[in-house]
Amino acid sequence: MVVGSVGCMLIAESDVDEVVVSDDFATLQEILAFEPGPTVIAFLNAIDPAELDDAGQVSFMELWERQLSWMAERAVTATAVVCGPTPAAGADDWNTDLVAAALGMTTGGARKRVAVTRAITEQLPACRAALAAGDMSYYHACVVVEAIDGLDADAVVQVDALVAAKVPGQAWVAFRRCLRAAVLRAAPDLAMATHDQAARTRDVTRDWLPDGMGSLYARLTAVETDTVWSGLAATAKKLQAAAKTGGQPDAGIDAYRADALVSWANTALAIDEPPTRHGRRSQVQFITDLPSLLGLADNPGELVGYGPIAASIIRQHAVDADWRRLVVDTVTGYLLDHGNVVYRPPQELADFIVARDRRCRFPGCCRQATRCDIDHNIPAPVGSTSAKNCCCVCRRHHRLKTFGGWKVQLRDDGSCQWTAPNGRKFHVDPPPQLE
Repeated sequence: MVVGSVGCMLIAESDVDEVVVSDDFATLQEILAFEPGPTVIAFLNAIDPAELDDAGQVSFMELWERQLSWMAERAVTATAVVCGPTPAAGADDWNTDLVAAALGMTTGGARKRVAVTRAITEQLPACRAALAAGDMSYYHACVVVEAIDGLDADAVVQVDALVAAKVPGQAWVAFRRCLRAAVLRAAPDLAMATHDQAARTRDVTRDWLPDGMGSLYARLTAVETDTVWSGLAATAKKLQAAAKTGGQPDAGIDAYRADALVSWANTALAIDEPPTRHGRRSQVQFITDLPSLLGLADNPGELVGYGPIAASIIRQHAVDADWRRLVVDTVTGYLLDHGNVVYRPPQELADFIVARDRRCRFPGCCRQATRCDIDHNIPAPVGSTSAKNCCCVCRRHHRLKTFGGWKVQLRDDGSCQWTAPNGRKFHVDPPPQLE
């Protein structure tokens, strides 16, 4: 078999299955018509794309994309076996946490993976077949799953069939139009209902970026989005004018919109009775050593929830901060332990555990410790109310440990080991050291 400028390659007849090459010759373009799978993958794996001509390299890329779709369908099948079918309403779904722990995913990421898996295997047989055939990518399938949310069974059947039939060869923009048209055709009265549903799921999410930066993403209704944007613009123009009056260089309207958002947040945090978590008002929290705070050293500190941050950045904000002293071990850098005999951790112990753990101690969970429960590893009164027996666990994983059959063991080095009901063990490293 000769492919482009690639040398001859022999494939055993038993390995070829139904792959038939007319006249004993095939180009990569012709192989695009073959069903994806192990045979084609083995064939492609023996090709050096650098030896192909321009057309061959493009076809080579397309062929691998088709194999990725096939492998995605195989992965969906494997995940479906682990997570099982959609549980009854109100039932606990601990298999999602098993997926999260096994794949090193966050609980939210695993929940989305499992939801997509169940939708594809239970509701979208035509799209699943298109995925296996290499005609639809996993990302396409995820978008279809999102689009059918809230549709009745008959409407889902119509959308599944129409989209799967038209997706081969479609550009992304055309696919989105086709999907939207299919949803409206299957449920013409859905527009307002879906808008109301989307409005109920409005949210603001946060992401951490390099260089001590972060980002916020708000998902609002179109009217609310325009309202917020107009408010930011109005405040930003005032800040820009004030900067010019003060002789400061113009940072640009985009920067002043960001400043306006921070100004709103500072106003909200300055109210007389702010909400509290574990007895403390909501705060931006820094952790650093005293020499770095005083400018005598530049050891990295930590912005709680973000991670390591430059000491110079902390010093910039030091004048506006209320500082609390926490003692750390000078060798390990871990917060020093101290215990108590009462059930509910007193304020100082709660502060200590939250500052030590930073986040939920379940593998892959990133929920900040300030939003978690303080859980007794060994239940009281047998287990003490101490830092050695208490750790931060989010409400979901607290319930997982209490009702889902999971167990956790805290260790002296600050690490912990979770054990799933099937006996699978997951190691969680100690909280980040203070260096």
